[in-house]
Amino acid sequence: METTSNGSLATNLAAHFTQHRADLDLYRDVLAMCPIGMFHADSSGVVDYVNPAYCRILGTTSAIALDEGWRSILHHDDTERVAAWWKKIVTERIHHASGIARFILSNEPREFYFEVVRLASTNNGYAGIVIAADLHQMLEKQPET
Repeated sequence: METTSNGSLATNLAAHFTQHRADLDLYRDVLAMCPIGMFHADSSGVVDYVNPAYCRILGTTSAIALDEGWRSILHHDDTERVAAWWKKIVTERIHHASGIARFILSNEPREFYFEVVRLASTNNGYAGIVIAADLHQMLEKQPET
């Protein structure tokens, strides 16, 4: 898992979300339609929102994904590493981090790319995205336009 301070999709979304927090209902509607898995965690790192794409991508339900339930579908070899990564992000109030984690889908491990950013106000917690790792690799190879 890596931590960076460069601009990213999650960083841009977080900045926009923070600026327009009053429009939360509008953003939840937009997030519900977004094909990218998105989540929000409070300032203590507890996941309190996932969009429908997050559930589709990880093959889970919002009931499982919320709070710390998302850890239950992590590959057993990744559980401690990802938990330590997430704890470090929250306790050190890291602004931006990304990494790969394996989740179990249909009894098979599959890699996913995560990116998370701390929202401008510490009371606003964290915003993050999740996509299939192979899709992320393909997108990284695309030239910027």
